Amino acid sequence: MARFPRLNLPNISQHIVQHGNNRQVTFVEADDYVVYIESDS
Repeated sequence: MARFPRLNLPNISQHIVQHGNNRQVTFVEADDYVVYIESDS
């Protein structure tokens, strides 16, 4: 059975990975996460 098509909404992230290249930590402090969220909007 085929899967349903993905819902693709403009200006909405599909998937946020919790690690960077070579599995390095992306968000070290809470401020790092806040900056990412603010820059994504």
